[in-house]
Amino acid sequence: MRATLVLILSVFTLSVFSQNRANRIDSLLTELIREQAGSEKFAPGIFPSYRIQSKGKERLADDNIFFSAIIAMRLKRLEKKIPEASKQKALHIIQNVQAASRSFENKYGRISYNFWQTKPVKQFPNDGKLAKNTRYHIPDDADDSAILFLVNGKSKKEALALQNMMAENVPGQKRNIRNTLPQFKTLPAYSTWLGDRMPPEFDFCVLANILYVFSEYNLSYTTHEWATITFLRESFLEGHLQKKPYRVSPQYKTESTSLYHLAFLVSAHKIAGLEELKPQLIKRTREKLSEAQTKNEALLLVSALSYLNESLPDGYVFPKNTDEFPFFYANLGSVTPNPFNGVMSKSRKYNYPYECKAWNMMLELEILLNGSPVVVSSR
Repeated sequence: MRATLVLILSVFTLSVFSQNRANRIDSLLTELIREQAGSEKFAPGIFPSYRIQSKGKERLADDNIFFSAIIAMRLKRLEKKIPEASKQKALHIIQNVQAASRSFENKYGRISYNFWQTKPVKQFPNDGKLAKNTRYHIPDDADDSAILFLVNGKSKKEALALQNMMAENVPGQKRNIRNTLPQFKTLPAYSTWLGDRMPPEFDFCVLANILYVFSEYNLSYTTHEWATITFLRESFLEGHLQKKPYRVSPQYKTESTSLYHLAFLVSAHKIAGLEELKPQLIKRTREKLSEAQTKNEALLLVSALSYLNESLPDGYVFPKNTDEFPFFYANLGSVTPNPFNGVMSKSRKYNYPYECKAWNMMLELEILLNGSPVVVSSR
């Protein structure tokens, strides 16, 4: 009798938890749709984000496609885990991003995408000085292009064309790379930038995203994919993520963000050279989580663990500190040659962190969809 009662209570508790979880998932999706509504400074379908300039003194609305693209990509990956009652909301969010992305297509009709609007051109929105100074304008990039190919459901043939375009921009094809660590200078890995205006650049998180997308399309690995794997593997094993994250990931800049990207990649695809890193990746992510000082950084690391099917440490609760933990930076010094690259990449004067409320919501959402409860209490 007692055993039966315990079983009934356990089933009831599980049922209540599952319902609460489903309700929270639906609530987050509803909030994300609301965030896409559009306003005077943000086009419909775009998740509002803000660029912090002047050493933190200015908070400027930044109408970019990046945060919208990465949120849509995660919803597509986690689609099968979304409760049936909420699937239509997730699809609506993705369709909104797809429609908005048309304004970010290459202005000359090529197959790539830009971080900022191209029709018409709106670089460094809401900053009159930088917007007018074309010296700071950026070309299309591999990160947004690869992610939006996947979000927009481009064909495998089109993805192969993108792979070929990226191959045209690896170091040595048009220009040599002068802003990476010495051990990577001859590596033919993919560059962040697509075009002639910017010198080649290696970014750990960008490269992880490229590998993820090309693996989703089941494209054959070329010399450039294997070079990319080498960069990711050595950056992790040799401690560059821990000691010099701004050198191996100049646009994302933090170890926590890089660990998250690596977890996102290796949890989806078994890649020779990276698959065997999982035990060390889990260990380092747990270590980093124990040091996290803000809730947003903790969410990022908990999400990484959830993709790796790892539970939270026993008794873990999130920090009370709700300060932003920048997921992404506009790093004006990233393409400068060594040794100036390292100096400028650490300077607040040349680095603009980004804030995006919707992205923080997405982190909680993907943790829930991966089956881990979000601990709402804080230490």
